[in-house]
Amino acid sequence: MEPTTDTENLSAEPERADGYMYRVSVSSSPMYRLNGQNPATLYRHEIDRWTPKRVFVERAPEAVTEGDTAPKWRREQEGCYSLDREEVERDGEVYHRPIRGRFYLHREDAEAIVEKHEPDTPDCLDTLGLDRSATEDDVREAFRARSKELHPDHGGDPAAFRRLLGAYEDALETV
Repeated sequence: MEPTTDTENLSAEPERADGYMYRVSVSSSPMYRLNGQNPATLYRHEIDRWTPKRVFVERAPEAVTEGDTAPKWRREQEGCYSLDREEVERDGEVYHRPIRGRFYLHREDAEAIVEKHEPDTPDCLDTLGLDRSATEDDVREAFRARSKELHPDHGGDPAAFRRLLGAYEDALETV
């Protein structure tokens, strides 16, 4: 009987995989929070091959998060990370000690981590019914619409109008 090599015994990749493993990188810089940006970036690494015991993924990531790119030095990396196949198939994720991070088999799992780091919408914008991406014009337009409902001269509650006015002033400073 002839000995077989590891590469001759390649196993088929599971049907549930889309050809990528996903990794989330979370920045510790406080500037993301101050600017209202999400400090988490989602990267995807192409799966190179599946063997009976290991999963090999490319080192060079592609940034999945909109408007973000992987640093040039990361895009030009050659080689593969070697991950434990049994753990990937059992848990859908695996911790990789050299990069001090987790790889996820399913994109939804990695996106849930990114969403967990999403900054909250300030209360002043919530009061006006706006989200974090609102512009100054959006704030003014929302204030005018809400003030017609809440203004005391039009039968609204004076306390509610004062809260709206305070939220409007805070929102103009925020955007």
